Formats: sequence, C-alpha cells, structure tokens
Amino acid sequence: MDKKIKFVLTSMVLLLIIGVVIGFFMKGGMMCTEMGCLCEVDGERPCNGCSSRDPVFILGIINVFKECKAQEIITCQNGLDASTRYDIDYSSCRFVFGY
Repeated sequence: MDKKIKFVLTSMVLLLIIGVVIGFFMKGGMMCTEMGCLCEVDGERPCNGCSSRDPVFILGIINVFKECKAQEIITCQNGLDASTRYDIDYSSCRFVFGY
C-alpha cells in the first residue's frame, strides 16, 4: 500500500477516534422554553417543553448530537416551586448536526 494512502487512512481513523472521545467527555444540556409556571395546587404538574442534547461526536466543524424531547415537571408545595425534574421521551431521540 502506498505511504500516502496509509497516512490518509490513519489520519481519518485518528480524527474519528478523537471526535468520539471528545464527545464522550463533553457535558450535554437541557434546553427549555422559559414560560413562568404557577404553583396554584400542591403536587406535580408539567411546565415547560424541553429538549435534551448530548454530544456524540465533536470536532469543532463537524458535530453530532443526540437530541430527545423532554417535559419539565415541577413539584409545588404550599404555593412554591419545591423541585424540578425532567421526563425525557427516549422514543423521540434523533441524531442532529450542530455547532
């Protein structure tokens, strides 16, 4: 095999490995609409629509994320927002290109 072909193939494999490793160590995030949710009744209630975005492959120019729909759930106690959690719909996940 020609040295140029070996060099190109080795470079491509290294870039692929580096992109996956960087994606593994980067932290994902939750993005939500910013509606105000009132605590009129005690208990859990849905609030904002959200999406979860976790990096899979990152190279700066070419980035791939796993994006899933989610719902913000707030827990109300005595008219106050006591806690927040997110229900992620894993059946809605898809891979998207982004920056």
